[in-house]
Amino acid sequence: MNISKKFWSRRDFIAGVARTSAALPLAASVTARSNTFTAQISNAFFDVAFDTATGLFDVRRSGGEPFLSGARAVAVTDRGQRDTGQSAYSHSLEARAVHDPLGDGRELIVTCADALQQLNLQLRITLYEGLPSLFVQLTCENVGRQPSTVSNVQPLCAIPAGGGLHWDDVAKILTNGQMYADPGAVSELTSDSRRSWWNVAFFRGYEREGLVCGSIDNAKALGQLSVGRGANGLIALTAESFLAHSFVLQPGRTISSNRFMLHIGENPYQALESYADTMGRLGVARIHSVVNGWCSWFYTYESVTEEEVIRNAEYAARMLKPFGFEYVQVDEGYQRWHGDWEGNEKFPHGMGWLAEHIRELGLKPGLWIAPYIISEPT
Repeated sequence: MNISKKFWSRRDFIAGVARTSAALPLAASVTARSNTFTAQISNAFFDVAFDTATGLFDVRRSGGEPFLSGARAVAVTDRGQRDTGQSAYSHSLEARAVHDPLGDGRELIVTCADALQQLNLQLRITLYEGLPSLFVQLTCENVGRQPSTVSNVQPLCAIPAGGGLHWDDVAKILTNGQMYADPGAVSELTSDSRRSWWNVAFFRGYEREGLVCGSIDNAKALGQLSVGRGANGLIALTAESFLAHSFVLQPGRTISSNRFMLHIGENPYQALESYADTMGRLGVARIHSVVNGWCSWFYTYESVTEEEVIRNAEYAARMLKPFGFEYVQVDEGYQRWHGDWEGNEKFPHGMGWLAEHIRELGLKPGLWIAPYIISEPT
């Protein structure tokens, strides 16, 4: 995949996400719906059908009850919003077998050719054997002659105006904040649209099925979700991948959304665990390893000093290393400003010197950083 972009600072990147997160109106789309449902891919849990006449797709559970209806894929550009339901797009379908770390499955590839010769779209919907999960991803290709700014790629947009998520009796939703300092909240599902970073969970009882929706990778963009209760009783659900502000897609180049997952578990806890397990399998997480060490944050917070780190490291090397102790991590408070990896006045010998001293004790040095937070030097 080729990606073309301008250079930006981390500060501009975060600010750009905030500016592009406002809700945008849907562009004019084909509204006539077919009354027939013929699955193009299926597994033991879901049936998926894409309607080439409308550019919308529906998902039903194996028993025939609706799960997702009237869904489309959307790209937000400087030329306006483009989506698979617009009459400018013609659609072709291909179903094929897939095999990857999640197992064997079937994938429906929807290629959407733009009669305006601006932005072609390709939607991939995947089901795996034995997984009660649905995966979607959208790729955009600039087929025009001019660069195009793409700010938001949505592999799934299901709003009650034409459809939505069928998940009855939701009592609460669990949302995420952007960072650990904002862990999100458990709240009511109301008609007011709520935003969540990375994923959202729907709760309707401890003994009932749980549903978790979210990005399973965030290598391409910042993942967010928008959810709300519609007047027709359905749930509005939009999966969004925000690109950096002023991201420029050059002619002939492509960019994809994050891969998005909807997973049903036997109960809410199992749904969350399975979602995390999927991310771990795809990210090759070392879920069975144990990290033994000391982190300065939980004792000193931002008041950490070089002397404090050395004193703890020397004690650990003498008393704890024989029992498997390995790491000494310097956390928040060592830097002059966020974005700087060098030590402040509390670390007079510098972080390189401190790391070497920890190694001489037979331990491994670690350093806390926040790559998406930056402060201006003063």
